[in-house]
Amino acid sequence: MRTPDERHLNQFYHSEVEIVGDLDDIIRLGEEYIKFSEKRIIEKDYYKTMDIDEDHLNTIKHVISKDTFPRIRFSDVVAILEENLPNGIDEKDGFTDINSLGEQYLINKYEGAVWLTHFEHKSVPFYQQYDPVDSRYALAADLLIGMGETIGSEERADYISVQKSLGEHQVSDEDYR
Repeated sequence: MRTPDERHLNQFYHSEVEIVGDLDDIIRLGEEYIKFSEKRIIEKDYYKTMDIDEDHLNTIKHVISKDTFPRIRFSDVVAILEENLPNGIDEKDGFTDINSLGEQYLINKYEGAVWLTHFEHKSVPFYQQYDPVDSRYALAADLLIGMGETIGSEERADYISVQKSLGEHQVSDEDYR
């Protein structure tokens, strides 16, 4: 699990949306949400109160003009970072993680926004659904935009899969509740 830093706190407030659908549906909704929010910030001139410079504003406009945001699987990201930015990867507790340097590299490489999908299942105990193609990975995605992870999402599992995954991650059922 991640350690607290300037982008990932131990306790925080957030909104969580649950929909009927699969990971593609979740990603599509996430993109619509970001585009709607950012367009609204620009239309209403809210950005003027947010200390956003002209370059940042142009990046926002570029990102929201895209039809869809690129997607890249975690295993492909690791290969890219191993070749181009090895210090963007952390190895800990038997799994690989992408740190903030790696996230910023990917945001720049993909011109402002990218979905990082299919994390190592061991690294994300709160993402329960295994990828049916390769059970080393979870059906999960983070939208990297701006300072890093902006949306975290997962395809939810059935009750039996959740119980199995909690056991594998040594998370007590009571703590998960």
